[in-house]
Amino acid sequence: MSGDRFLAGGVTAGLWVFLGATYSFYLSPVVALPVLWAFGLVGICLLIAGGGAVLIQRLLPRLPVLTVSALLVAWFCLGRMDFPRIGWTMVGIGGAAGVITALAWMSRRLSVRLLALTVDVLLFAAVTAYCVGSDADDSGADQPAVDHDMTVFDYGRDGAVVDGSAYFHVASRIDSVARRLIWGFDRHELPLAGKVFLPAAGEDCPLVVVLHGSHYMLDTSHVGYIWLARNLAARGYAVMLVDENFINKSFSGGYAPDDYIGRGWLLLKNLELLRDMANDPQSGLAGKIDFDNIVLAGHSRGGDGIAAATWLNGLEKSPFDPSEIYCFDFGIKGVIEIAPTGMLTLAEGSPYKYTNVNYLLLHGDMDGDVSFMYGLRRYNVATFSNSSYHFKASVYIDGANHGQFNTVWGSEDRQPPASRLLAREGMIGGDAQRRLALGYIEPFLDVTLKGRGELPAEFSRQLQEGDIIQWSDTKCRYFADFEDDAGLGEVVELTLRDNRQMSQANHGVRITASRSHAVTVDSASIAGDGWLLIFSAYSDCDTRLAVVATGASGIVLSDTVRLVANPVKRLSRCRLIFPVQGDGVREQVLKSFTLPIRSEGDSCITGVTFSIPDSSGDCAVIVDNVGIRRHFEH
Repeated sequence: MSGDRFLAGGVTAGLWVFLGATYSFYLSPVVALPVLWAFGLVGICLLIAGGGAVLIQRLLPRLPVLTVSALLVAWFCLGRMDFPRIGWTMVGIGGAAGVITALAWMSRRLSVRLLALTVDVLLFAAVTAYCVGSDADDSGADQPAVDHDMTVFDYGRDGAVVDGSAYFHVASRIDSVARRLIWGFDRHELPLAGKVFLPAAGEDCPLVVVLHGSHYMLDTSHVGYIWLARNLAARGYAVMLVDENFINKSFSGGYAPDDYIGRGWLLLKNLELLRDMANDPQSGLAGKIDFDNIVLAGHSRGGDGIAAATWLNGLEKSPFDPSEIYCFDFGIKGVIEIAPTGMLTLAEGSPYKYTNVNYLLLHGDMDGDVSFMYGLRRYNVATFSNSSYHFKASVYIDGANHGQFNTVWGSEDRQPPASRLLAREGMIGGDAQRRLALGYIEPFLDVTLKGRGELPAEFSRQLQEGDIIQWSDTKCRYFADFEDDAGLGEVVELTLRDNRQMSQANHGVRITASRSHAVTVDSASIAGDGWLLIFSAYSDCDTRLAVVATGASGIVLSDTVRLVANPVKRLSRCRLIFPVQGDGVREQVLKSFTLPIRSEGDSCITGVTFSIPDSSGDCAVIVDNVGIRRHFEH
């Protein structure tokens, strides 16, 4: 009986710590001392559930009734929670402490009993502090200083509502009731709201619309991009931060995973409201914003949101409610996806493929949430078909995580207690991460919205050592992209580092020390001085790649490039109880290279050969997108 009581108590204590830490995350925005409230709430739930289980177990009196009841409660609770492995680990620690305490309680010495109970209390307090504590190194409060005046205002909410029932579906009745109690509205009356930053003296300012991703709904995620809005407004851009926090997750559930199209629709409805405000001469916005010159930026699930918005923007009516007529027709010139999710499928005929819009993809190699570079799938299928200049670029940022692009989210990419098990070795600070992001975003916008030159220099070189940049534009003339050669010879499919090794929707040719590859140019391509040979490459180890290009007059290029394997980062401190997809696996991220072609006069390029000059080692290199381009015109 004593062993049963202590073992059950330990199991319950471990479960209580885990659930309390989890619920403190959800309660922190709305109540004081959320940890105490969380423990109280979870304690009541455990007593009710445990009491019912005890009554059932009384029918089998020979079993350790309390322990079996506690394990049933743990099974019921952890089966419905995130990170159940961590929960079962906590239950196991509690159970072990309970067994030790039971053995100590058998002693007749009071000091031994008191020592056991003291150790239990200290262990309980220490584990609780570890689970709900934070080792974040970034306060998230930084706002880069700017020297330019700007106008900042909040819009919407007062009467500006839309019916989103066609786009958002309630997963449970409990969640529907909880959302109406907390917000005072449901999916039938979603508010249009956000913040706008305007340059004080600007007219017809190009517009950047920023959409946050999925976090806890009571966190004001949209204000986490004020640092970006202030910097861009100082450079003459109007910036709109859209508030869609009320559709994010809660302790009661959420609209996910089918909310990404709705996020894009809500963004367009917010844009529609802002355009209506600008058409009102009394609003003070008349002539301030150019709605035919827009870039959409989305972080995390917001990346899927802007992909959906780009598609919906070109439709005449809703694909879900034919009675809803669209009048969007905004001039979307470019999109920026920051650590995007990849919920939207890219199957044949998918509408979520970017066409004739500039595209920038940013992702960190220490992302503990979207832990593989999902956005490469949309990058690889983005196409250009009209006569305008377009370009696309992807940047794999060394040491960047998921949340530090947003000052509200910070450096913890998961909720407690899982956040305590994320590895941080090699992670850069929030200030540095946002400076890097801004360093890539600003030149992208200058080209896309202000027409300043072509592909910026920032994408032909790194802003920090270790970043991996891939790019393409409409001035590139490709000899080979290997998409039509899939399954032939050494042509391989590039994959992501997720558990399923999802396709990147891209192929390349595999080169080893014993196997070179020659690209034959089928039609004459004239190149010479002032031209560059371009290609992308990935290597799973540090090596050199020899490149030889031949023309009608002989060899026009012979050079080598140094390939550095992107480092394998540790994402979890304990993979056994907190597995993270891609942990310890190298992502197959291609890097773009350019080499100058040297010849007397123009020459017909007839072929390019790639080889690894070092005969030793087991290095494998993947080469893709081989072609030519004139020198950059910055």
